[in-house]
Amino acid sequence: MSKYENLITKLLESGVNRVDSVEFLVAEPRKYKDDARAKAIKAAREKATAMAAELGQTIGKPWDISEDTFNGVFAQTNSFVQASSSSYDRGLPAAESTVAPGQVSIRASVRVSFQLE
Repeated sequence: MSKYENLITKLLESGVNRVDSVEFLVAEPRKYKDDARAKAIKAAREKATAMAAELGQTIGKPWDISEDTFNGVFAQTNSFVQASSSSYDRGLPAAESTVAPGQVSIRASVRVSFQLE
């Protein structure tokens, strides 16, 4: 993020007045995707346990496991580029940062079917 701020400042100072499609990605997305999947499986087990308990049952072994197919990485577009050309034209510093950090959400969705006991 610190390098981004400097880059945008230099671009604006050199006359660039529009920047589109800036994306921030997470390093090692596979690591976070695997973690999200593990949490989704844990949540599925907890939910199945609670649902089975309402029926007076317990869950047994899983008999079907699948993962919904999507890439699971969503960059929320809370980032934007903003500059006042008049403040840069006069050599005055910008009043605020040019980037508003957002979040990168990594999601996993699984379906687990358990035997009832």
